[in-house]
Amino acid sequence: MGIVLKNNIVWGPKKAISEAFFEDISNIIKGSKEDYEILQLEIDEAIFYYTWTLDYRKKSLSEVLILLSVVEMLIQMFDEIYFNRLKEDIIKIYKNSILNLHSIIMDAVKYY
Repeated sequence: MGIVLKNNIVWGPKKAISEAFFEDISNIIKGSKEDYEILQLEIDEAIFYYTWTLDYRKKSLSEVLILLSVVEMLIQMFDEIYFNRLKEDIIKIYKNSILNLHSIIMDAVKYY
């Protein structure tokens, strides 16, 4: 569960965090004016098959940067999405996990 990047770099959160992340980015993509069709298909497949995983080991730099941009959108919208639950421990853990994912992707970009 999570995201696998080149050089065996992995974001592997607990199942509940992974599920929330996939649902959130799916909703963000669907509400966006940008075209994220391929990423949306990959997310839908990960949700449908309960893998909750995206494999980016063989993706291009541009595809990784698209994923990064969606993660950045989630970070920007996080407090708005969870405004009435921000004090809950699980939401704090989730937010920290998303921030960690952002750092992981930023570090992994050099391998693409």
